[in-house]
Amino acid sequence: PFIAASSNGKSLGAPFHTTAPHHNTAAGLEERTRISRRRMATNTNKATTVLVVVLLALLAAGAPLPSSATTWKSCGDGSEPITVHDVKLTPDPVVGGNDASFNVAASVVSGAPIAAGSITVDIKYAGAEIAHEHVDLCDTTTCPLPAEGPIAITYTKNIPPFIPPGKYTIEFHATIGEGPGVLFCIAVDFTVAIGPFLGTKQGDGGATPNELLLGDGHFWKAEAMQAALVAEQK
Repeated sequence: PFIAASSNGKSLGAPFHTTAPHHNTAAGLEERTRISRRRMATNTNKATTVLVVVLLALLAAGAPLPSSATTWKSCGDGSEPITVHDVKLTPDPVVGGNDASFNVAASVVSGAPIAAGSITVDIKYAGAEIAHEHVDLCDTTTCPLPAEGPIAITYTKNIPPFIPPGKYTIEFHATIGEGPGVLFCIAVDFTVAIGPFLGTKQGDGGATPNELLLGDGHFWKAEAMQAALVAEQK
């Protein structure tokens, strides 16, 4: 460092450094990462807040509650090695803040054992995808699957307390291993009833609304959910 001086030789202030900025150093990268995370958290909190405000406004206005009938249909072409016979939802309807279990009764008709597979799960509200994930088939049933005979598949997901009540569709698209071969494909229409929106404990170890809505590996998409909710009410 050096100290700047005036023409009469007196110091003009504290010393300053000529070292180059550290924006390319590890410390600089860490600082930019912290700033980016703060911005992402702020945007997500804003989306969650708007979603909750819109939802509570609809409830205050006496928005009609949906019926609880759960229905399903195949989205395959009929040639899949697994045939689905029935889908049951527990509980039905689902209440926000609780687990929802989709119990699939099916049978294998491939004639050969199935050692592994994966399931792509998509949840839609008002036609918009609001949640998406991939799960291991063997986490939902016993593997290897038999060459023929009945099987039971169970998928369980926690439904956040802030999710809007209404009709939803969940799609299960199962494939063999990580390849393109389709095992089965079904779409299930189900209902979410009003949950304990204002009962969320904060502080003292409790989760915040944003953590409850998006804490599951960002499974739920707050912005998409908010947009779908607003569009549904137009």
